Amino acid sequence: MLKFELLWKLLTLVVISPLLREIYQTYVSSVGISFNADVLGTFLNLKGALIFLALFFAAGLLAFYELSVVIRLVALARQGEKAAVRRVMKQALWALGAMKGWSVVPSSLYYLLLLPLAQTVYLHSLVPAITIPWFILGEMINTAVGTAGVIAIYAAYYGAHFLLFFVPIFMALRRERFGQAARSSVGCLRRMGWKRLAGRMESVSALTWEELRALPLHDASSYQDTGYIASLEELIRFCQADESGMGLLIELKPEAGQGEALARAILDVVEAHDFGERAIFMSLDYPCLTTIHETHPEWWVGYCAYASAGDLDETIWQYSIDFLAVEESLVSNRLVTQARELGLPVYVWTVYDTDKMKQYLQMGVTGLISDWPDLAAGVVEEYNASHGTDQYLWQGEGCPRGELPAA
Repeated sequence: MLKFELLWKLLTLVVISPLLREIYQTYVSSVGISFNADVLGTFLNLKGALIFLALFFAAGLLAFYELSVVIRLVALARQGEKAAVRRVMKQALWALGAMKGWSVVPSSLYYLLLLPLAQTVYLHSLVPAITIPWFILGEMINTAVGTAGVIAIYAAYYGAHFLLFFVPIFMALRRERFGQAARSSVGCLRRMGWKRLAGRMESVSALTWEELRALPLHDASSYQDTGYIASLEELIRFCQADESGMGLLIELKPEAGQGEALARAILDVVEAHDFGERAIFMSLDYPCLTTIHETHPEWWVGYCAYASAGDLDETIWQYSIDFLAVEESLVSNRLVTQARELGLPVYVWTVYDTDKMKQYLQMGVTGLISDWPDLAAGVVEEYNASHGTDQYLWQGEGCPRGELPAA
């Protein structure tokens, strides 16, 4: 990989950048000098627009090609395979098909603007970095509104970079066009917990139960320990055999268009074991929750929320839910207070820090959702010993029987 990067950077420095610059300078010189906003007018004609678009799209293709080669080399190295740089460079030409048609427009914007602005992980030789001029930011931060605008700008492009983080990988290795690669990237982020445990990139829906069952799972904190995926039926039987009366929090994560089918499948299993009164159900996909609620209105269902707008009021009951499960960045005293006034339990996910766990309990949340249930359970026990359960424990109508786990 180092050999290719040295070669490509030299080629960019000696050939590519000078060539693109020469084409640009030749055109602008023929039009005459211009400054500031007038520069835009230089390209507001057919010839200028065509030259600009040609240079922009050519630069986008070259930036993507460089990253495509690097991604392929890294992928081969992870598999323990040695590959000749020349052969990989030829193979990467195939990936350029990901920028065919209209895909070249958002792709070029992504590789030439968003990545250089973010300046993280994906750095290419043609436009390694872009910074917003200080004369713009400096003027903006002189006012409260301007400061908010600066924060919004940074949040926007770093947020976009996060959501589209895997786009180059899907475009380079799968030849997916930008729109599909963007959807795949978001889907990949949703499956990060799965990938972290199993070390595989496949969608769960793409594997059979036998294939899932055979996958070893490793926790990053103790990689030497190996586990395997249990079925929902096995988990229910485990809980039923537990003397403490343990319950389950079942989160539904359907693929696009599969919400009702997933809900029906879960209903069949839970009904078959008569476990509905010891389980609660939640999902980011509200339509699949309606299937469960309509079939069993007495079961607890909750809507997962990672973003919200406005205050909690009576309009929350347009959703047929029994509780709200919110991402911890949304938790505040105001939200919890409003929820309790409405008789709406609030669970918070996903909490790892013990100090935050204590803080949320003091706010009055109903429950903690954590990847470390033993840690969360210890915090809850400690809190109960010193404060009691009156502050946070929900005792409302319909509360499932049994002790629900922290995760």
